[in-house]
Amino acid sequence: MKDAVSGEPMIGVSVRVKGTGSGTITDFDGNFSVKASKGDILVISYVGYKTLELDLKNKTTLGVISLGEDAETLEEVVVVGYGVQKKVSSVGSIATAKGDDLLKVGSVNSVSEALQGQMPGVVAINSTSKPGADKASLLIRGKSTWGEAAPLVLVDGIERDFNDVDVNEIESISVLKDASATAVYGVKGANGVILLTTKRGLEQKPEISFTANFGFKQPSAAPEWSDYVTSMKQYNRAQANDANWGALVPESTIAAWENAYATGNYGPYNDAFPQVDWWKEMVKNVGYEQNYNLNVRGGTKKMSYFVSLGYLHDGDIFNTTKQEEFDPSFSYRRYNWRSNFDFNITNTTKLSFNVAGKMGYQNQPSYYENVDSPDERFFGTFFTAPSNEFPIKYSNGIWGDGLSSDQNIVCLMTEGGVVTLSNTKVSMM
Repeated sequence: MKDAVSGEPMIGVSVRVKGTGSGTITDFDGNFSVKASKGDILVISYVGYKTLELDLKNKTTLGVISLGEDAETLEEVVVVGYGVQKKVSSVGSIATAKGDDLLKVGSVNSVSEALQGQMPGVVAINSTSKPGADKASLLIRGKSTWGEAAPLVLVDGIERDFNDVDVNEIESISVLKDASATAVYGVKGANGVILLTTKRGLEQKPEISFTANFGFKQPSAAPEWSDYVTSMKQYNRAQANDANWGALVPESTIAAWENAYATGNYGPYNDAFPQVDWWKEMVKNVGYEQNYNLNVRGGTKKMSYFVSLGYLHDGDIFNTTKQEEFDPSFSYRRYNWRSNFDFNITNTTKLSFNVAGKMGYQNQPSYYENVDSPDERFFGTFFTAPSNEFPIKYSNGIWGDGLSSDQNIVCLMTEGGVVTLSNTKVSMM
């Protein structure tokens, strides 16, 4: 393997058999050997060089292979701390992603989610899928401190949260990973720097673009619960081990439940033998999310423009019913708008004018007066409500768990709701 221009041997060139896991790299003299069959295709690649595909056909030896530089890639510019620079002249460790590539990721609601698996050295950790709070935590080259390890994020040169930006507005993202690339930011860039550049106008006729995404979401796993008879027997065993004989569940109660299971005389609305699977009652089979964007791009020699409008709605996976007094659903609605204008006043003077904003509405049930932990009561009740003490509703139409229905999550999230408040957050950029 040799360089097409210099004729020097190339070390570490990747050689793999297309469509298989078989491959190797070239040695110090540019030589390699790989197991392949007739009709296989070899894919030869190296950073900064054009990828070459060779059809083996009846060949057993290949002779001298020359790789040429990928001039187009090397001429691409990357955003750095002090402007833009060609890749060929950049010595810092910089990873880039184009906005159009991020759109292909699929139905994601934040930029940090879209970056998952897109760049080497960038780790995105998503710990929740709650609408409006599902952005991922980003680490560049791992975590090297017990303190704050989030990278510095700049959107068009301004420090701000880039999760507020519609993915359709992004031209490119550059991630500066090492000291030579982040030095210009000083100590603020110690954990790496992410530079997001939004789209701008071009000297062309108006180009109108409309995108629509409709997504489905499901829980990745559901909890499994023991049946009530098994639970009572294990409870009795634990009490017997502690010689707490007065706390034992009577054998007549266990026998009655065994008979109920055997005859099918049980269920979520059974007065005598209530059996409620709160997960099944509260969680839908599928939730929905939708994202729409309309933008216009164009311009002349004197003025160029990019204008964008976006709408996002992330829906609920819980069975809830909107009431006149409150809305107990988990949901998030976001409106984005952006206008980027560039005016060429003279041959040496350019005026740029940017206007962007976001308005978001996050809704969820919040039972406690302490709104700093609105999830605590909902999820606490959801996973700890007893399954066999009361039905969802008695045969006379009264909700289970008394008038307050403090542990009847179905009542709280549908018609009951006497102690439920909704929590709506509105934010602006």
